[in-house]
Amino acid sequence: MIIDQLAGLASYVGNTYFISFLAGLSFVLIKKHDFSGLIYLLFFTMIYNTLLKPIFALPLPKTCPGTGYGFPSGHMNFNAVFFLWIFTTFKNRIIKIFSVLLLATIGWSIVYKGFHFARDVLLTPIFSCLFIFIYKKFIANQSSSRAFLIVNIVSSILIFCLYFVKKTIPEHIFIAYYLIIGFGLSKLFLEILKQKTGFRTIIFQIVTTILVILSMIIVLKINNENIILYHVFNKIHWLFIGISISFFKYLLLLKENKAIP
Repeated sequence: MIIDQLAGLASYVGNTYFISFLAGLSFVLIKKHDFSGLIYLLFFTMIYNTLLKPIFALPLPKTCPGTGYGFPSGHMNFNAVFFLWIFTTFKNRIIKIFSVLLLATIGWSIVYKGFHFARDVLLTPIFSCLFIFIYKKFIANQSSSRAFLIVNIVSSILIFCLYFVKKTIPEHIFIAYYLIIGFGLSKLFLEILKQKTGFRTIIFQIVTTILVILSMIIVLKINNENIILYHVFNKIHWLFIGISISFFKYLLLLKENKAIP
């Protein structure tokens, strides 16, 4: 049926990997807007969404093949952050309408396929809007170092809370955490390459790097004594994927002989 094909297409567009790819591509290629906050929020969403699920403890529909709780919907939250960020960033009316329509279609497909109740899909974007507002209002105007430090500290705290709630940390949390750290560290180091970076700024960036690495080690150790070796060898590639996002933009700007933003 056509409606099934439409739902399948919407699910493909709303796939987490595909949305992540679009966010990274936007950061690298679009110079007029800074998409750093979008990348931070996408992966930060994976962390706080997992923590919220057992707090609300709302069940999934019986038609869902997965297990666990249904609200807030991680799939919907991830997509809402992406498309609502696009909606609030661009002034073009066509882009705004297209973003809303795509998000609505993806939300519909999630319900149509029986993965979530309509309640989960309709209410989840409240969290997306809230964190986009907080980031753009209080963090976006900070330096790259401070923004990265804030996101890292809050993420680390939430992971600690998640461990005390669930007594374990799911692997996708470490994927998100590695991506945040890799992306933030690469932006931080590339910023040092600016010609007019002051000595105090460099010191702050070095201190930020040390604090981030220490927080990562502490987070990796809280699960069990073997957690460092396991996750370093099993998920470390996500750290380098995060690093590569900023690196590709740096190469592009270097080729055009422009300053690093």
